[in-house]
Amino acid sequence: MRDFSSDHRWLSLNTATVRKQGDLTAIVEACARHGIRAIDPWRDQVAAIGLDRAVRAVRDAGLELSGYCRGGFVSCISADSVKQIRPIATLTPAARR
Repeated sequence: MRDFSSDHRWLSLNTATVRKQGDLTAIVEACARHGIRAIDPWRDQVAAIGLDRAVRAVRDAGLELSGYCRGGFVSCISADSVKQIRPIATLTPAARR
């Protein structure tokens, strides 16, 4: 098992694990401050601060996006499923600059 105590280069934070500590902006800032370079945000956390603000926070902190948790499966292409996954297309380029 890898020891992430001093080398955070391969560590990604699932933001649900710290959701009680603050909103997504605060979580992103804390990750950047502690050298965690990637996050896996949840859809409700992105929605709570707004997609534009989430994109700016991730981009400005220089973080990577390792995933996007939306809850449930996309079992068919529908207007609703496209609406739910559209933030991935917007957040990913921000993380890659």
